[in-house]
Amino acid sequence: MTVNYVTILSLVVILIIVSLSVCLVIYRGRSKLRSSRADKLLNKNRDILKDLAGETNATDDEILDKFKDIDNIINAEIIIDNAAAQSHIPISHLGKYYDALGITDTYIDTLQHASSWEKRAFAAEKLGQIGSAKAVPHLLSIIMDTKNEDDDVRGAALRALGRIKDTRAIPALVDALGSPDTWLPPRISEILVSIGQETAPYLKEELKSSPSEPKRGLAAEILGCLEDKSAVITLMDSLSDISPEVRAKAASALCKIKDSGAVHVLLELL
Repeated sequence: MTVNYVTILSLVVILIIVSLSVCLVIYRGRSKLRSSRADKLLNKNRDILKDLAGETNATDDEILDKFKDIDNIINAEIIIDNAAAQSHIPISHLGKYYDALGITDTYIDTLQHASSWEKRAFAAEKLGQIGSAKAVPHLLSIIMDTKNEDDDVRGAALRALGRIKDTRAIPALVDALGSPDTWLPPRISEILVSIGQETAPYLKEELKSSPSEPKRGLAAEILGCLEDKSAVITLMDSLSDISPEVRAKAASALCKIKDSGAVHVLLELL
C-alpha cells in the first residue's frame, strides 16, 4: 500500500487550522463573556465610580462602606481600575482604596509566592501603578535577590520602585543605599532625587551617623542634587569625614547648593 504523504500532511494542516479556529472562537466567547460581566458590574455600581472620580462629596469611609456589597476582591479591583481610566487619572491617585480593600496585599503575595515569573512580573508592575509604600520592602527584596529571581521580574520590580513616590517609602529606600549590588544604589539615588526635598532629613541623618562609607557618600551626593540649603551645615561637617570620597562628595554637593556660608570653609581646605 502506497502512503500518500501529501494527503497526510494536508490533513494535519487542516486539523491544525480547525483546532486554532475552535480555540479562537472559544477565546473570543470567553472574552465577550468577561466583558459582558464587567459591563454589568460597572453599570450596577455607577454610584461608586462617580464617588471615586470625585464627582460626589462622599468621604473615604462612605466609599469603602459601599464596597462591602461587592462580592469579591477581583470585582472591587475592576471598579477602581475603571474609575481611574474613565477619570483619566493615574491608578496611584486611588491607591488608598487598593490598600484598604486588600488588593495591594494580594499583589504582594503574588509577587512573593507565585510560581510563574510572568505572574510575579505582572504583580510588580501593578504594585508600581498602585504606588503604595507597603510594596517597597517587598520590591526591594525581589530586586536584591540576584541568585534566585528572574531578571525580568527584577526589572519590573525596579521600574515599579521608580514609580512609587510615597514619602512613607523613603526610609526603606535610604536603607537600600547600602546594598552591595553595584548597580542598585545609583538607581535608588535617582528615585530619592525624584521624590524631592522630603528625603533630605533622612539623608542628613545618614550622612551624620551611618557607619557605611558608601552610604554617607551617596547621601552627600543626593543632597547636592536636591540643592537643599538645610543640608549645608551637615555637609560642612562632612568636610572633615574620615573618608576622602565622602569629603569630596560633600564639597561637590556644597558647590551645587552654592551657599555663601560654605565658602570660607572650602577656602580653608585649599
